[in-house]
Amino acid sequence: MVNKYYNIVSWRKYLIPHTDRIKNFLDSRGVDVFTQISDMINKASITKQKEVVLVIHPHLSSAIAIKEKEYLEVLNLCIDFLASKEQYERCSKIKKYKQNLKNSKSKETKTTKSLI
Repeated sequence: MVNKYYNIVSWRKYLIPHTDRIKNFLDSRGVDVFTQISDMINKASITKQKEVVLVIHPHLSSAIAIKEKEYLEVLNLCIDFLASKEQYERCSKIKKYKQNLKNSKSKETKTTKSLI
């Protein structure tokens, strides 16, 4: 088995369509990509992971990293993209993920204040 190493880059490099190649990729596979990303962020939020790292395409030499402080921003990007593809049920699910994320952050803040 051959180990493959990836450079870790910001999610903005491959999730924001700033080139025709990325735009074409997202047009063809974006629904699946943003669905998986939103699920991974939700799971990371539940398990209190500080970062999500994933390979967008097996032929790329880079993996993207989404830091915890960027989870809401990326979920908003997921909603915008999926709404443009008329994936409204999925958007509704992501809105619940966002609410869960906000609720978990408010619980952490309350816990910190009570310890002080």
